[in-house]
Amino acid sequence: MTHLVVIGAGMAGLPCAIRAADAGAQVTLIESADNVGGKLPRSSGQISAAGTRLQAEKGIVDSADDHFADVMRICHETADPNVVRLAVNHAAATVDWLQDIGVRFPPDHPVISYNHDVYRTRRYQWPVEKGKSILAALRPLLAAHIKAGRIDLHLNTAMTAIDRDAEGAVTAIRVQNADGAEETEMFIGMGRGLMRRELDRAVSSFAVNNGNYMRLENSGVLLAPEVNGLQFRYFDGTQWYDQWDSLEMDALPLAVEVTLFLDTGAETAENGMVNPITNQVTDSDSYFRMIVAIPTAVFIGEEEVDPEEEALGL
Repeated sequence: MTHLVVIGAGMAGLPCAIRAADAGAQVTLIESADNVGGKLPRSSGQISAAGTRLQAEKGIVDSADDHFADVMRICHETADPNVVRLAVNHAAATVDWLQDIGVRFPPDHPVISYNHDVYRTRRYQWPVEKGKSILAALRPLLAAHIKAGRIDLHLNTAMTAIDRDAEGAVTAIRVQNADGAEETEMFIGMGRGLMRRELDRAVSSFAVNNGNYMRLENSGVLLAPEVNGLQFRYFDGTQWYDQWDSLEMDALPLAVEVTLFLDTGAETAENGMVNPITNQVTDSDSYFRMIVAIPTAVFIGEEEVDPEEEALGL
């Protein structure tokens, strides 16, 4: 189930996909090139922001309101004020986040840049290795989400069209591979229904590793169109997990909690209902939950007992 499709894995698309996956979304990331990064390797990585930790460390007093006023002054009021406000209100948090994930800035930053009309205070910063520093910090975050199944990356893939429903909401995108030989439709969001798809594990693994998983996602038989969400949690005897890798855990979970979200056509609250697992609002108006015990699982905290020693009372 794809909640979000991000077109382009560059300086905007990469952090967008990563932060959405951080928040629990299932993200499909489409990139027409054969690698991620876009223009980041060639970019200066220059960012302006007001109210950053870097400014505070230098004793610079600044605010998003001052930043907004400066931008509108420099552009002679030609920019869309709503877009400018959105950008400046989140700029400081973006720079602070880049620091948190390991991007280093020169010790004298922020600075005033004289490459164009200047800000009234030191508001610019760029990483030590410019855009390459940002890409280097984003790569491991992307890889972790891909491994966990939260981001599905498709390289050498270009978007060709957008499908919308009668109300204008995006329901699917159409993409094409690099040689233009194949066009695939990818559905977005909840509501497509519960599908049945039987595939060999090796085939699925090969498709994921080679960027062809989209074709598998859109194959199968529709069993229940009223199902618009299916979630799992896994119990190890002491706590519940949203993800479970039996190889990493070196064990099977003791139990699996399955929650099925349904759209029964009943009237729902204005903002939908709250998913009891993620505490996020969904479009479902009903759900069913079942906990299934795994009989062959062993509590991870218990040591296996040798049958012969047990018979001897040892």
